[in-house]
Amino acid sequence: MKFLILGFGSAGQRHASTLRALRPEAEIVTADPRGHATHRDWRVALEIPGKIAGVLICSPHDAHLEQIEAANARGLPIFCEKPLCTTAQTADGLALAERVSVPFAMGFQYRFHYAFERIPFKSDLTFIGSDYLVYRYGMTVVETMASHAIDWALRSRGAATEVELRTDGIRLSGQMTHETDCRSVFNYDMEADPRISRIRWLGGVFDLSSSDAAYVKELQAWLTLLDGGPRDPRLATLADAVAVQKVMAQCKAY
Repeated sequence: MKFLILGFGSAGQRHASTLRALRPEAEIVTADPRGHATHRDWRVALEIPGKIAGVLICSPHDAHLEQIEAANARGLPIFCEKPLCTTAQTADGLALAERVSVPFAMGFQYRFHYAFERIPFKSDLTFIGSDYLVYRYGMTVVETMASHAIDWALRSRGAATEVELRTDGIRLSGQMTHETDCRSVFNYDMEADPRISRIRWLGGVFDLSSSDAAYVKELQAWLTLLDGGPRDPRLATLADAVAVQKVMAQCKAY
């Protein structure tokens, strides 16, 4: 059994470690042009001999669509890290989503966070985040860091009926109104210390700092799906990824 990881930065390495723990017998093949991987060219990696059980796309998100399309053409199940694509690629992402036919999961690991089920459904939410990550992601940092919070809001509070968000690619602020009449407020600054990731609601505050448990549960749910088991309802679909992408595309500039 082989798994292919496209992109071997921090996300790819985290998933490789989790895969080794969950499937010790699996062969993990990696691709990253920066080195420290089995292959530098992900296209070459897709052509390796032997059956590939699944592809984990952990590359920079401007490469996601091309890699999703290539894996789908080969009939390979896909796990894709957030977000689906850049906001500039939204139209192409929505078109591609209609053509994907393989088992697909989007990496919105917040759904597996212990706090997800503990906040009353009718409560308004406020997402707060800061970190100094612009050096890593450039002016697309918010697309990566805030997309899973937007997914949390949509998943737990319903579709957005009004989007009043502003971003410059580093900061994101504003709110969404949901079909349940709840509001989700966002205040992200990815060029600021200290590192903070929190969700606030009427009853208190939860720390949403990176949780290995959430990543492990999410990947296990994807592996169960590949084994022919039932799909965990927390496992984000391509339709969920599209919903988040549509919200991100409505963000206005500061």
